[in-house]
Amino acid sequence: MAKKLFQTTDAMGKTVEWIHDEYGGTYTVSGVFKTLPKNSTAQFDAIFNMEIFLAENDDLTEWNNSDLMTYAVLKSGVSLTSFNTKIKIFLQTKDKNVPETLLAQVYSERYLYGNYENGVVSGGRIQYLRLFSIIALLILIIACVNFVNMATAKASTRIKEIGVKKSVGAQRKSLMSQFTLESIVTACIAMGVALLIVALLLPQFNVISGKELTLNFTPELLSGLLLITLFTGIFAGVYPAIYLSGLSVLNGLKGRLSKKSGGHFIRKSLVVFQFVTSVVLIASVFIVYKQMDYIQHKNLGFNKEHVIWFSSGVLESNMNKSDDDGGMTDEQIESFLQILKNTPGVVNASNFKHTMMADFGTTTGVNWPGKNQEQNAQFAQISGGYDFIETTQMQLKEGRLFSREFKADSAKIIFNEAAIKQMDMKNPIGKVISLWGEDKEIIGVVKDFNIDKMYNKVMPVFMQLDNNNWASNFMVRMEPGSETATIERVKEAYGNYFIKGMPFDFHFLDESYQALYESERRVAILSKYFAGLAIIISCLGLFGLAIFTTQRRKKEISIRKVLGQSATQVTVMLSSEFAKLVLISILIALPIAYLLANNWLSGFAYRIPLQLWYFVGAGLVALVVAMLTVGSQAIRAANKNPVNALRDE
Repeated sequence: MAKKLFQTTDAMGKTVEWIHDEYGGTYTVSGVFKTLPKNSTAQFDAIFNMEIFLAENDDLTEWNNSDLMTYAVLKSGVSLTSFNTKIKIFLQTKDKNVPETLLAQVYSERYLYGNYENGVVSGGRIQYLRLFSIIALLILIIACVNFVNMATAKASTRIKEIGVKKSVGAQRKSLMSQFTLESIVTACIAMGVALLIVALLLPQFNVISGKELTLNFTPELLSGLLLITLFTGIFAGVYPAIYLSGLSVLNGLKGRLSKKSGGHFIRKSLVVFQFVTSVVLIASVFIVYKQMDYIQHKNLGFNKEHVIWFSSGVLESNMNKSDDDGGMTDEQIESFLQILKNTPGVVNASNFKHTMMADFGTTTGVNWPGKNQEQNAQFAQISGGYDFIETTQMQLKEGRLFSREFKADSAKIIFNEAAIKQMDMKNPIGKVISLWGEDKEIIGVVKDFNIDKMYNKVMPVFMQLDNNNWASNFMVRMEPGSETATIERVKEAYGNYFIKGMPFDFHFLDESYQALYESERRVAILSKYFAGLAIIISCLGLFGLAIFTTQRRKKEISIRKVLGQSATQVTVMLSSEFAKLVLISILIALPIAYLLANNWLSGFAYRIPLQLWYFVGAGLVALVVAMLTVGSQAIRAANKNPVNALRDE
């Protein structure tokens, strides 16, 4: 910022005129800080003295106001737990009517632990980190299982090697060490290839995840990669080492695999585990997508389509105000709204406070006749101008809306259905409630609408007429199909009314709604890739088992063909055995997938019903892919000349 303004970072003592409706003025630069890294949670270009802002908004200094955050540096050795115990009821020592308690949290933990419930931390982004860590571990285990199946499937190519080594005195321990070391070397090569793939795909991953991750080979990362590689190599290599080193000298020299069924049972069990994991992931991805689609298309109680909103600019006449009004006057707001309404393509326009979506104030300052004084009911508040409800197309249930025909509507209030239910009020129109000690007459009730995330039930909401500088955001509903041209006209009207050169930064209301679920959307996209990777790796494992089985049963297949079975019959016979494994996997996976999906959906107040075909469909996908994988190997084995197998005896 210093370079942009002064073409140098040596800006100490220089002055800058800052245009703002609340803390505009001429300032002296007292410091320059280094540009913040891209992955920093806090992103800002300039820092102002907080006292300037508080001077224009003295209500923020009241003890019952929770808009501001407080940061504190604790003395060395101070326990956060004991500190939280001391400050928990601190607000009540200043104002006994304040219901909230205080909680301090380590700043570096806020990003991953940002959800709170009943005064304590209740999770946050850490849940997604744990989810992806579990999925990554499962995929790694699936890959290890593949290595086991492929290594044992290829055992026939090393039987004579093992027999010769044992016949000349090689001990089983030395053979186990050899095979385990081979597995570790394979894992090391795989890690090198994996790092190359990560380097190539990281930019695209950052686009999908919205992060700024970089591949920095710190000592911690290198030691972690080394441990993962060693663990993977040993974990994947132990069973093949035990199996191969256990082959007898006689079978080894004859080139025959063991007839014992134990190893074959283990390999089948591993394939079942692989497909259980794959089916669970496929079902989970499908349900996440269905829930996200439901959220995007659910009736919210208002129409979010074809609507943009933006903040007001600064008027030349308001730059040097000495009073505490800060922003636009009622007349200035009405004047600009009239310009917007007269713009071609604009259906309606209004002004409002906050940003409509999940950014609203809450209060316990609503009192009504018959209220239990121990009840601290939370109400969301929406402050807007005339035509706000009409512009959002909320549905009026009873009463009337705010109107310019009634001059005293600033003393009126409108509630939603949830608020009337909260107050247990019958025939609410005309009744009087108290808001922060001021009497307000109820003139209307609108049907419930969602402005918060779907994790929560519809909140009790009240709307009041606030046609002043506080409601300094503008909302414009446009005619469908003319959005591009209408936005250009609105931009021109904005540029003509406010100070020239101020950016017209607008947002689509439906995109603001979708932004509430950005994390869920990214989880859905990443889960899709994880599920695809899991099914591919699982099919490789099935392919390995198919190779092993056909190799083990090649003489049986040849005899069947000699006795008259067709290649089709042999193919069906081989494929049916693998189909049984996949079907067993599906039966095991479906209840697991149901429990996981139901647990995830329980976090939403509004959710899709779980239907059987969601899970059956996931199972069918896994079955079809598995049969395509096995079918090629089964057809190849069924079409081999039986003479080649029978003459080996």
